Amino acid sequence: VLFRSKILRVSKGLPDWRAYVDYVNQVVVDGLAVVVVSSLQFLSDQIDPVLIKKHDRQPMLEIVINLVGQDVMFIPHVLETSEGTSVRDTLNSWVDSFFGVAKLFRRLDNNDPEAAYETDLQQREDVQELLASINQHAKHWEDACESYRNRFNEFSGLWKTDLKGMMREFIVKATTTTATGAKLPVLEMFDAELTKYRNEQTVVEHLQTPDRKSVV
Repeated sequence: VLFRSKILRVSKGLPDWRAYVDYVNQVVVDGLAVVVVSSLQFLSDQIDPVLIKKHDRQPMLEIVINLVGQDVMFIPHVLETSEGTSVRDTLNSWVDSFFGVAKLFRRLDNNDPEAAYETDLQQREDVQELLASINQHAKHWEDACESYRNRFNEFSGLWKTDLKGMMREFIVKATTTTATGAKLPVLEMFDAELTKYRNEQTVVEHLQTPDRKSVV
């Protein structure tokens, strides 16, 4: 465009020339939008819970749930972190990289060498819709992960309780003293307690992750 303006000796302030620059500028934006929209659409489809179930897609990332100290945590974290190492951070970095293509071209309507087309792309309706879809899908899986983690938290007493102290208290309660002073265990209470913890063990062993989770 600059080369043509010099050859034609056209003033950059002429309305016709500005209209021409705007036209070419929009052609560049539309071309970049094809790249960005295609990338965003692909990512959106990969984490869409409906499409995952329909096409039985494999997970994109692997997340481990583990007991760290006394907290049930995902490794890596699911939500955004200051370190930028969570699943959401990774997702955001992918989206940011899609817009990186806008920085490969200098704007035709601006002499600033740092000016790019990123803002133009982000303001497009089709781009905004895809960004909203990606965020909606990500939120769905974040909620699913949190719900799954909370199912383990229901049994937090198993690792937050002083087990030795609890056992001492239970033995006192589950012991009876005969007329002769002998101390005997109340077997029914022991059986009930064992049954309780066996049932909890069975429940924990059969906890399942959300259906075909895209990020786990």
